[in-house]
Amino acid sequence: FSIIIFSPNIIKYSAILLLLLVFFASSINDLKLKSFRYRLDESIAHSRDHRQMFLIGLICIIFFIIKFLYFGIPIFSENPNTVRIEFARSWDLVSNIFQYISYIVLVFLFLSKQTRHWVTLMLLLIAVGSLTGFRSILAIPVILVIFTSFFIYQGSILKFISKNLIVVAGALSFITVGLLAITFFRFGANSEFFYSLENLFERVFLVNYFNFLIVIDFFKGAPLYLESFWWDLRGVLTNQLGFSGMVTEYSGVLHYQLKQMTPTMIGEAYANFNDFLFLFSIPIILTIRLLVLSINSTKSLYFISVLFVLITFLPISSNFVSG
Repeated sequence: FSIIIFSPNIIKYSAILLLLLVFFASSINDLKLKSFRYRLDESIAHSRDHRQMFLIGLICIIFFIIKFLYFGIPIFSENPNTVRIEFARSWDLVSNIFQYISYIVLVFLFLSKQTRHWVTLMLLLIAVGSLTGFRSILAIPVILVIFTSFFIYQGSILKFISKNLIVVAGALSFITVGLLAITFFRFGANSEFFYSLENLFERVFLVNYFNFLIVIDFFKGAPLYLESFWWDLRGVLTNQLGFSGMVTEYSGVLHYQLKQMTPTMIGEAYANFNDFLFLFSIPIILTIRLLVLSINSTKSLYFISVLFVLITFLPISSNFVSG
């Protein structure tokens, strides 16, 4: 919102169009058809692996408990804001594997209508996310469930919100309180509630905007034309930095600074297409469409769960949110 409010008009209108196009593409898709609903129910009926999947989810939780025991709990350390980054970089490849497996299991159990199992796993994942000190990790399990509910809902986004208004409002309130709590603990014993509230507000609305200005400074007149996707892929497969890391390095901000460089999705869109950042919606929409077609062509609940996680993490992987 701060980027849209304070940016020059051409960027402002382009950013609004980008968000509308992505929103429209994710709101009207084949998942709304009754045939998909029937196929999903059929997949659930043939699946009898609920307990095994829940056990896999518990194994993922146990891995992070072992990691806490070995490296310590970041949120309870003397300097949580720095230790959380060191913790995340330790065993990072294995940690990412277990983290994404746990998310796939969560979606699988949710789609399977195993309420007791998915609620238990979601609460455990929220607890793990809180202990790591990363605000986004706390919110992701709740976001996954909400997004999955939306994608399988037969109706518009407005109908979905009106029907689930109390649940959505409760989830957003829970996430806000959780983010405030982590912010409070991350800045030590001298942290106060109002300071935490101000810090969280600045992190979301001001720091992200200043980061966007840094992106403009570096990429104005020199668009990447989707090269940032290659940077992100390279960052996953090798030890080289992804887009967010590269921009952090360019900006001269230390990796351990309290407020790290997070360009956000609109920032990455500008880096790729400059003032015509709405063009960034094209690869996102095509990716969503490909994932939707893939979901509609399979009866495997495992594969469907993986694709749902990919759809949900599409905006997250584009730095739409930050920790």
